[in-house]
Amino acid sequence: MTTGRLCTSLAIIFASLISAPYLAQAQTPDPVPTFQLPPVIVTAQKEPAGAQDLPVSLTTFTEQTVRNSAARIVSDLIAPNVSFTEFTARKLSNPRFRGIGASPANPAVATYFDGVPQFNTNSSSIDLIDVGQVEFVRGPQSALFGRNSIGGLINVTSARPSLSGWTGSLSVPLANFSSREVRGNVAGPVVDGTLGISAAIQYGQREGFTVNDLTGNDIDSREAFSAKGQVLWTPNRTWETRVIVNGERARDGDYALNDLSAVRFEPFEVARDYEGFTNRDLFSTTALITRTGKSVTFMSTTGVVDWSTHDSTDLDYTPLPLVTRAASSIASTLWRATAPKTAS
Repeated sequence: MTTGRLCTSLAIIFASLISAPYLAQAQTPDPVPTFQLPPVIVTAQKEPAGAQDLPVSLTTFTEQTVRNSAARIVSDLIAPNVSFTEFTARKLSNPRFRGIGASPANPAVATYFDGVPQFNTNSSSIDLIDVGQVEFVRGPQSALFGRNSIGGLINVTSARPSLSGWTGSLSVPLANFSSREVRGNVAGPVVDGTLGISAAIQYGQREGFTVNDLTGNDIDSREAFSAKGQVLWTPNRTWETRVIVNGERARDGDYALNDLSAVRFEPFEVARDYEGFTNRDLFSTTALITRTGKSVTFMSTTGVVDWSTHDSTDLDYTPLPLVTRAASSIASTLWRATAPKTAS
Protein backbone atom coordinates (compact mmCIF):
# COMPACT_ATOMS: atom_id res chain seq x y z
CA MET A 1 0.00 0.00 0.00
CA THR A 2 2.80 2.34 0.91
CA THR A 3 4.71 1.54 -2.25
CA GLY A 4 1.61 2.22 -4.41
CA ARG A 5 1.01 5.58 -2.81
CA LEU A 6 4.63 6.51 -3.27
CA CYS A 7 4.52 5.62 -6.97
CA THR A 8 1.34 7.65 -7.43
CA SER A 9 2.89 10.69 -5.73
CA LEU A 10 6.02 10.44 -7.85
CA ALA A 11 3.90 10.25 -11.02
CA ILE A 12 1.94 13.34 -10.04
CA ILE A 13 5.12 15.28 -9.27
CA PHE A 14 6.71 14.20 -12.56
CA ALA A 15 3.63 15.24 -14.57
CA SER A 16 3.53 18.60 -12.80
CA LEU A 17 7.18 19.29 -13.61
CA ILE A 18 6.64 18.49 -17.27
CA SER A 19 3.44 20.57 -17.67
CA ALA A 20 4.57 23.56 -15.57
CA PRO A 21 6.32 25.47 -18.39
CA TYR A 22 3.33 25.01 -20.68
CA LEU A 23 0.89 26.16 -17.97
CA ALA A 24 3.04 29.20 -17.21
CA GLN A 25 3.19 30.07 -20.90
CA ALA A 26 -0.57 29.73 -21.24
CA GLN A 27 -1.25 31.89 -18.19
CA THR A 28 1.18 34.68 -19.16
CA PRO A 29 -0.86 37.61 -20.51
CA ASP A 30 -0.11 38.95 -23.95
CA PRO A 31 1.97 42.14 -23.99
CA VAL A 32 -0.15 45.28 -24.09
CA PRO A 33 0.48 47.28 -27.28
CA THR A 34 1.67 50.83 -26.67
CA PHE A 35 1.56 53.88 -28.92
CA GLN A 36 3.58 57.01 -28.33
CA LEU A 37 2.15 60.21 -29.78
CA PRO A 38 4.70 62.50 -31.41
CA PRO A 39 5.64 65.58 -29.38
CA VAL A 40 3.73 68.77 -30.20
CA ILE A 41 5.60 72.07 -29.96
CA VAL A 42 3.39 75.13 -29.38
CA THR A 43 3.91 78.86 -28.94
CA ALA A 44 0.94 79.39 -26.63
CA GLN A 45 3.15 81.41 -24.27
CA LYS A 46 5.17 83.16 -27.03
CA GLU A 47 8.08 80.73 -26.81
CA PRO A 48 8.34 77.23 -28.30
CA ALA A 49 7.54 74.60 -25.68
CA GLY A 50 6.05 71.14 -25.41
CA ALA A 51 2.26 71.15 -25.16
CA GLN A 52 2.34 68.85 -22.12
CA ASP A 53 4.88 71.03 -20.31
CA LEU A 54 2.70 74.16 -20.12
CA PRO A 55 0.38 74.85 -17.15
CA VAL A 56 -2.55 75.86 -19.37
CA SER A 57 -5.68 74.25 -20.76
CA LEU A 58 -4.66 73.76 -24.39
CA THR A 59 -6.04 72.09 -27.53
CA THR A 60 -3.69 71.89 -30.51
CA PHE A 61 -4.58 71.18 -34.13
CA THR A 62 -1.58 70.23 -36.26
CA GLU A 63 -1.34 70.79 -40.00
CA GLN A 64 -2.40 67.21 -40.69
CA THR A 65 -5.35 67.46 -38.27
CA VAL A 66 -6.60 70.65 -39.91
CA ARG A 67 -6.30 69.08 -43.36
CA ASN A 68 -7.96 65.78 -42.40
CA SER A 69 -10.84 67.52 -40.60
CA ALA A 70 -11.64 69.59 -43.72
CA ALA A 71 -11.69 72.75 -41.56
CA ARG A 72 -11.97 75.87 -43.69
CA ILE A 73 -12.11 78.55 -41.00
CA VAL A 74 -11.24 78.58 -37.29
CA SER A 75 -14.84 78.02 -36.18
CA ASP A 76 -14.88 74.64 -37.99
CA LEU A 77 -12.48 73.27 -35.37
CA ILE A 78 -14.07 71.64 -32.31
CA ALA A 79 -12.57 71.80 -28.82
CA PRO A 80 -13.91 71.49 -25.25
CA ASN A 81 -15.60 74.63 -23.87
CA VAL A 82 -15.18 76.45 -27.19
CA SER A 83 -18.01 77.87 -29.30
CA PHE A 84 -18.45 80.43 -32.07
CA THR A 85 -21.35 82.73 -32.95
CA GLU A 86 -21.25 83.73 -36.61
CA PHE A 87 -24.70 85.17 -37.47
CA THR A 88 -24.26 83.35 -40.83
CA ALA A 89 -21.45 85.76 -41.82
CA ARG A 90 -17.76 85.14 -41.27
CA LYS A 91 -17.10 88.81 -40.54
CA LEU A 92 -19.07 88.42 -37.30
CA SER A 93 -17.45 85.24 -35.99
CA ASN A 94 -17.34 85.73 -32.20
CA PRO A 95 -15.36 83.09 -30.25
CA ARG A 96 -16.37 82.14 -26.73
CA PHE A 97 -14.12 80.17 -24.39
CA ARG A 98 -15.81 78.79 -21.27
CA GLY A 99 -18.75 81.10 -21.97
CA ILE A 100 -16.61 84.27 -22.07
CA GLY A 101 -16.93 86.41 -25.19
CA ALA A 102 -17.41 90.01 -26.23
CA SER A 103 -18.34 92.29 -29.12
CA PRO A 104 -16.65 92.05 -32.54
CA ALA A 105 -14.69 95.27 -31.97
CA ASN A 106 -13.67 94.40 -28.40
CA PRO A 107 -12.99 90.64 -28.30
CA ALA A 108 -12.41 88.81 -25.04
CA VAL A 109 -10.69 85.93 -26.86
CA ALA A 110 -7.62 87.18 -28.73
CA THR A 111 -6.80 85.80 -32.18
CA TYR A 112 -3.20 85.88 -33.39
CA PHE A 113 -1.96 85.11 -36.90
CA ASP A 114 1.78 84.49 -36.97
CA GLY A 115 2.26 86.64 -33.89
CA VAL A 116 0.09 89.56 -35.08
CA PRO A 117 -3.11 90.21 -33.06
CA GLN A 118 -6.46 90.72 -34.78
CA PHE A 119 -8.33 93.37 -32.80
CA ASN A 120 -11.59 92.92 -34.70
CA THR A 121 -13.50 89.84 -35.83
CA ASN A 122 -13.60 91.34 -39.32
CA SER A 123 -10.01 90.13 -39.76
CA SER A 124 -9.91 87.06 -37.47
CA SER A 125 -12.17 84.58 -39.30
CA ILE A 126 -10.36 84.02 -42.60
CA ASP A 127 -9.74 80.89 -44.65
CA LEU A 128 -7.13 78.52 -43.24
CA ILE A 129 -4.74 78.08 -46.16
CA ASP A 130 -1.15 76.91 -45.76
CA VAL A 131 -1.64 76.72 -41.98
CA GLY A 132 0.88 74.82 -39.89
CA GLN A 133 -0.91 74.78 -36.53
CA VAL A 134 -3.89 76.18 -34.61
CA GLU A 135 -3.91 76.42 -30.81
CA PHE A 136 -6.89 77.05 -28.52
CA VAL A 137 -5.70 78.25 -25.09
CA ARG A 138 -8.53 78.44 -22.58
CA GLY A 139 -8.44 80.74 -19.59
CA PRO A 140 -7.04 84.25 -18.98
CA GLN A 141 -3.87 85.03 -20.94
CA SER A 142 -3.75 88.77 -20.26
CA ALA A 143 -0.26 88.71 -18.73
CA LEU A 144 1.26 87.81 -22.11
CA PHE A 145 -1.39 88.83 -24.66
CA GLY A 146 -3.15 91.87 -23.19
CA ARG A 147 -6.65 92.68 -21.97
CA ASN A 148 -8.44 91.22 -25.02
CA SER A 149 -7.42 87.69 -23.98
CA ILE A 150 -9.33 87.46 -20.70
CA GLY A 151 -11.24 84.46 -22.06
CA GLY A 152 -8.38 82.80 -23.90
CA LEU A 153 -6.28 82.78 -27.04
CA ILE A 154 -6.53 81.48 -30.61
CA ASN A 155 -3.01 81.17 -32.01
CA VAL A 156 -2.67 80.43 -35.75
CA THR A 157 0.72 79.87 -37.37
CA SER A 158 1.50 79.38 -41.05
CA ALA A 159 3.38 76.36 -42.36
CA ARG A 160 7.07 77.08 -42.95
CA PRO A 161 8.38 76.87 -46.52
CA SER A 162 10.64 73.90 -47.13
CA LEU A 163 14.38 74.48 -47.57
CA SER A 164 15.20 70.93 -48.64
CA GLY A 165 12.69 69.79 -51.28
CA TRP A 166 9.62 70.77 -53.27
CA THR A 167 6.15 69.74 -52.11
CA GLY A 168 2.65 70.55 -53.30
CA SER A 169 -0.97 69.53 -53.16
CA LEU A 170 -4.25 70.14 -54.98
CA SER A 171 -7.76 69.27 -53.83
CA VAL A 172 -11.26 69.89 -55.17
CA PRO A 173 -13.75 69.20 -52.32
CA LEU A 174 -17.44 68.87 -53.21
CA ALA A 175 -20.39 68.75 -50.81
CA ASN A 176 -24.11 69.39 -50.50
CA PHE A 177 -25.73 72.83 -50.94
CA SER A 178 -23.64 73.07 -54.15
CA SER A 179 -20.48 73.52 -52.09
CA ARG A 180 -17.34 73.38 -54.21
CA GLU A 181 -13.76 74.44 -53.67
CA VAL A 182 -10.32 74.48 -55.22
CA ARG A 183 -7.36 74.43 -52.83
CA GLY A 184 -3.70 74.16 -53.76
CA ASN A 185 -0.25 74.96 -52.49
CA VAL A 186 3.39 74.56 -53.50
CA ALA A 187 6.57 75.09 -51.47
CA GLY A 188 10.25 74.50 -51.93
CA PRO A 189 13.78 75.91 -51.94
CA VAL A 190 15.04 78.49 -54.40
CA VAL A 191 18.50 78.08 -52.86
CA ASP A 192 18.93 74.83 -50.92
CA GLY A 193 19.19 75.44 -47.20
CA THR A 194 19.07 79.22 -47.57
CA LEU A 195 16.03 80.58 -49.44
CA GLY A 196 12.58 78.97 -49.59
CA ILE A 197 9.22 80.11 -50.92
CA SER A 198 5.63 78.92 -50.78
CA ALA A 199 2.34 79.90 -52.38
CA ALA A 200 -1.23 78.79 -51.69
CA ILE A 201 -4.65 79.66 -53.11
CA GLN A 202 -8.24 78.81 -52.27
CA TYR A 203 -11.55 79.50 -53.96
CA GLY A 204 -14.83 78.25 -52.58
CA GLN A 205 -18.54 78.90 -52.71
CA ARG A 206 -21.77 77.36 -51.50
CA GLU A 207 -25.47 78.08 -51.53
CA GLY A 208 -27.21 79.39 -48.44
CA PHE A 209 -29.13 77.39 -45.84
CA THR A 210 -31.96 79.93 -45.44
CA VAL A 211 -34.59 80.62 -48.12
CA ASN A 212 -36.50 83.86 -48.67
CA ASP A 213 -40.13 82.76 -49.10
CA LEU A 214 -40.98 85.88 -51.12
CA THR A 215 -38.41 85.27 -53.88
CA GLY A 216 -37.35 81.64 -53.43
CA ASN A 217 -33.70 82.71 -53.24
CA ASP A 218 -31.26 81.54 -50.60
CA ILE A 219 -29.90 84.58 -48.79
CA ASP A 220 -26.90 83.39 -46.72
CA SER A 221 -24.60 82.09 -49.45
CA ARG A 222 -20.81 82.27 -49.25
CA GLU A 223 -18.04 82.88 -51.78
CA ALA A 224 -14.39 83.76 -51.20
CA PHE A 225 -10.99 83.78 -52.86
CA SER A 226 -7.85 83.66 -50.72
CA ALA A 227 -4.12 83.59 -51.40
CA LYS A 228 -0.96 83.44 -49.32
CA GLY A 229 2.72 83.76 -50.23
CA GLN A 230 5.81 83.31 -48.07
CA VAL A 231 9.56 83.84 -48.31
CA LEU A 232 11.97 82.27 -45.80
CA TRP A 233 15.60 83.44 -45.82
CA THR A 234 18.27 81.92 -43.58
CA PRO A 235 21.63 83.35 -44.70
CA ASN A 236 23.43 81.66 -41.78
CA ARG A 237 22.77 79.89 -38.51
CA THR A 238 22.33 83.19 -36.69
CA TRP A 239 19.76 85.09 -38.78
CA GLU A 240 16.33 84.13 -40.07
CA THR A 241 13.86 86.35 -41.92
CA ARG A 242 10.37 85.31 -42.90
CA VAL A 243 7.83 87.42 -44.81
CA ILE A 244 4.17 86.34 -45.11
CA VAL A 245 1.66 88.06 -47.42
CA ASN A 246 -2.00 87.10 -47.13
CA GLY A 247 -5.18 88.33 -48.80
CA GLU A 248 -8.86 87.47 -49.06
CA ARG A 249 -11.85 88.70 -51.07
CA ALA A 250 -15.14 87.45 -49.58
CA ARG A 251 -18.57 88.04 -51.10
CA ASP A 252 -21.12 86.51 -48.75
CA GLY A 253 -24.87 86.78 -48.73
CA ASP A 254 -27.21 88.45 -46.26
CA TYR A 255 -27.62 87.79 -42.54
CA ALA A 256 -30.20 85.07 -41.90
CA LEU A 257 -31.73 86.95 -38.96
CA ASN A 258 -35.43 86.86 -38.19
CA ASP A 259 -38.03 87.46 -35.51
CA LEU A 260 -37.47 85.04 -32.61
CA SER A 261 -40.94 83.48 -32.80
CA ALA A 262 -40.49 82.93 -36.55
CA VAL A 263 -37.09 81.32 -36.00
CA ARG A 264 -38.58 78.90 -33.49
CA PHE A 265 -41.32 77.98 -35.95
CA GLU A 266 -39.10 77.65 -39.03
CA PRO A 267 -35.37 78.37 -38.53
CA PHE A 268 -34.38 78.18 -42.21
CA GLU A 269 -37.02 80.43 -43.78
CA VAL A 270 -37.41 84.21 -43.87
CA ALA A 271 -39.78 86.63 -45.62
CA ARG A 272 -38.23 89.97 -46.49
CA ASP A 273 -38.58 92.46 -49.33
CA TYR A 274 -34.85 93.27 -49.45
CA GLU A 275 -31.95 90.84 -49.85
CA GLY A 276 -28.62 92.26 -48.73
CA PHE A 277 -24.97 91.20 -48.73
CA THR A 278 -21.80 91.11 -46.60
CA ASN A 279 -18.57 91.87 -48.45
CA ARG A 280 -15.07 91.87 -47.03
CA ASP A 281 -11.60 92.56 -48.43
CA LEU A 282 -8.48 91.86 -46.40
CA PHE A 283 -4.75 92.22 -47.01
CA SER A 284 -1.94 91.67 -44.50
CA THR A 285 1.84 91.52 -44.48
CA THR A 286 3.92 90.06 -41.66
CA ALA A 287 7.71 90.13 -41.19
CA LEU A 288 9.35 87.83 -38.63
CA ILE A 289 13.05 88.36 -37.89
CA THR A 290 15.09 86.26 -35.49
CA ARG A 291 18.74 86.58 -34.50
CA THR A 292 20.07 83.76 -32.36
CA GLY A 293 23.13 84.57 -30.28
CA LYS A 294 25.13 82.75 -27.65
CA SER A 295 23.75 84.84 -24.80
CA VAL A 296 20.74 86.69 -26.22
CA THR A 297 18.17 85.79 -28.89
CA PHE A 298 16.43 88.74 -30.53
CA MET A 299 12.96 88.33 -32.10
CA SER A 300 10.96 90.96 -33.99
CA THR A 301 7.39 90.75 -35.29
CA THR A 302 5.96 93.43 -37.56
CA GLY A 303 2.51 93.19 -39.12
CA VAL A 304 0.26 95.44 -41.20
CA VAL A 305 -3.42 94.48 -41.54
CA ASP A 306 -5.79 96.35 -43.88
CA TRP A 307 -9.44 95.36 -44.13
CA SER A 308 -12.69 96.84 -45.32
CA THR A 309 -16.26 95.58 -45.04
CA HIS A 310 -19.52 96.63 -46.71
CA ASP A 311 -22.81 95.08 -45.71
CA SER A 312 -26.50 95.76 -46.18
CA THR A 313 -29.56 94.02 -44.78
CA ASP A 314 -33.32 94.26 -44.20
CA LEU A 315 -33.52 95.46 -40.62
CA ASP A 316 -37.25 94.99 -40.00
CA TYR A 317 -37.22 91.27 -41.05
CA THR A 318 -40.67 91.60 -42.64
CA PRO A 319 -42.03 91.63 -46.23
CA LEU A 320 -42.79 95.35 -45.79
CA PRO A 321 -40.35 98.05 -47.03
CA LEU A 322 -39.86 99.62 -43.61
CA VAL A 323 -36.20 99.75 -42.54
CA THR A 324 -32.95 98.71 -44.19
CA ARG A 325 -29.41 99.15 -42.93
CA ALA A 326 -26.11 99.66 -44.76
CA ALA A 327 -22.70 99.96 -43.11
CA SER A 328 -19.09 100.26 -44.22
CA SER A 329 -15.92 99.89 -42.16
CA ILE A 330 -12.30 100.44 -43.11
CA ALA A 331 -9.33 99.86 -40.82
CA SER A 332 -5.56 99.68 -41.04
CA THR A 333 -3.46 98.37 -38.16
CA LEU A 334 0.31 98.38 -37.67
CA TRP A 335 1.70 96.01 -35.05
CA ARG A 336 5.31 95.74 -34.00
CA ALA A 337 6.83 93.79 -31.13
CA THR A 338 10.43 93.04 -30.20
CA ALA A 339 11.56 90.62 -27.53
CA PRO A 340 15.10 89.82 -26.44
CA LYS A 341 15.54 86.46 -24.74
CA THR A 342 18.51 85.54 -22.56
CA ALA A 343 19.85 82.06 -23.10
CA SER A 344 19.41 79.83 -20.08
